[in-house]
Amino acid sequence: MLTWAANPCAGLRWRTYPDGTIELEELGRIAVHPGDPRFGNLERTWKNWGAPLRAAARSTGLPAAWLLSFATVETGHLAQNPAAQAAAVSPANAIGVMQILPGSRGPYPNVPTDQLFDPSRNIALGAEFVKKLCSRMPCELPLLGAGYNAGSVRCAPERNALHLFEDHDYSRQLIEFNNAAITYLRTNESVWPWVAGGAAAAAAGAFFWLR
Repeated sequence: MLTWAANPCAGLRWRTYPDGTIELEELGRIAVHPGDPRFGNLERTWKNWGAPLRAAARSTGLPAAWLLSFATVETGHLAQNPAAQAAAVSPANAIGVMQILPGSRGPYPNVPTDQLFDPSRNIALGAEFVKKLCSRMPCELPLLGAGYNAGSVRCAPERNALHLFEDHDYSRQLIEFNNAAITYLRTNESVWPWVAGGAAAAAAGAFFWLR
């Protein structure tokens, strides 16, 4: 029987199925529907950057659905213009498709800033960093999302149903995109071995990061 992951903030719990989809307590396996405009952001992001996302999934062993979900949450709103997505700079100065912070504030202080504007390099670095996080403590996608978005896993019951301190219900978005990405990739791409890695990857990881 699948067990619910412990939520350190006492919000809704989640559990990961063998196919990599994630169920959120009380809400089920929520997913962005193909009729939702956000699904177009996911699809377009994969069409723009599927090759480097696939390569990063292979090199790190992370699920392609996870990496696609991070990319879509971060810069998917710009995916109709690949050049704009690659060149995106946030108000916090995070750069590129997966929004990597440059310099001493970021996870790779010795990487020149101009390399972060190269989508292949940017995505590879983002995936490598998530992999590092997932080696430090048991990693669950919602906790990774909170750390990626807010700099650490902190509790804030007023923020969202998961009680995680983060902007824009970040972790719930990751779950919704992950579940949609698994179906999309399984249907449209031959990357199923990396899509289905969610349950295995969830045994590894960590949580703090970025902004």
